[in-house]
Amino acid sequence: MRTEPQDELHAKLDQNLEISKKILESAEKTRKYILMQSIGSWIRTILWLIPFALAAIFLPPLMGKINALYQSILGSEAGGIRVNLEDLKQIVNLQTK
Repeated sequence: MRTEPQDELHAKLDQNLEISKKILESAEKTRKYILMQSIGSWIRTILWLIPFALAAIFLPPLMGKINALYQSILGSEAGGIRVNLEDLKQIVNLQTK
């Protein structure tokens, strides 16, 4: 047989239990949301790094071909323009006149 204070205590315990369940559900939703944000962050980071990794793999051979083409157009092997010393003296003499 229950008395009034025990019934009141029992009611408050039931109310506390319901509130605790709601808090637990909310905490689980928050935990899942944070987990999804973390996974999304890693995916975005990977999607940013893939083009850089591919560029590091494929650009050096391509740049070598472009550099060779550039050198063949300019007619030099060191990447610069060949200048004859006599031509340089003539250019300097034209500028001093």
